[in-house]
Amino acid sequence: DDENAWSTHSLYLPLEPNTDYKVTISGELTDIHGQKLGQDVTFDWKTKDRSPMVNIPEGIAVLEAQDTLTIPMGLRNIDSMTYRMVALNREQVMSMLAEQKRNWLWGTQAYTPITPFTVNKTVKPNGPRNQVYTKKLDLREALKSKKFGFVYYQVECKSGESTYHRRGLAQVTNLGATGKFSPENSLFFASSLD
Repeated sequence: DDENAWSTHSLYLPLEPNTDYKVTISGELTDIHGQKLGQDVTFDWKTKDRSPMVNIPEGIAVLEAQDTLTIPMGLRNIDSMTYRMVALNREQVMSMLAEQKRNWLWGTQAYTPITPFTVNKTVKPNGPRNQVYTKKLDLREALKSKKFGFVYYQVECKSGESTYHRRGLAQVTNLGATGKFSPENSLFFASSLD
């Protein structure tokens, strides 16, 4: 027996965020040698808020032109959000796709496209604390009166000292494309979604 030996036990409890708790350990608690704690031990603590969360689709997306033209954003405990967007033409998109580094699409730092952002707004999300809520990024702000096109978007969310960057490229179109490929033949369908 090592007289300095000790063990720990973990309890996984469904605790609520930002809540005061009081725990009392009974003085009748007995160790493996039959020794009692002797007196009740009580302590208080308060849980913290849930950690911030930013869930925004990244990468390349295709949206049907007759749909809502919004990108859903799942947020939790975000203090402020800045979103930037710009409508791009085909040549600008091809230039971005040809870049060796794809930091315009994925990365932890802000990216400035060759074409300046035409939408640049900072808002304070008003969602409930410690719960995931959905905000929508409306691509029509960048498209203006156009029915079709490409929209590059970048969202910066702040919570305390932490900053989260998300970005993506969405094509808004009325065309649907399906491909079937095999070693002998390939078949490609393009159809109008109007």
